[in-house]
Amino acid sequence: MRHFDRDSSGPLYILTGIAGDVGRPKWKQHPLDVYVIPDREASNYMTMTVTPNQLVVKAFLADGTQIDESVIEK
Repeated sequence: MRHFDRDSSGPLYILTGIAGDVGRPKWKQHPLDVYVIPDREASNYMTMTVTPNQLVVKAFLADGTQIDESVIEK
């Protein structure tokens, strides 16, 4: 993200889970979002694999279904 636009030269923001009260109004798709899980109350987790030249972050549902992945190469 750079200057409020998606840009591969800017920082990568990775968010998982939700914050705050889930009883609030439903999540709305934002134009900068790459992926939003269909059920915002579904449990999920992330893994991170680090090598000398690469960082891989994956997001999964509780049942093991992969829902997203980001790779950063050095």
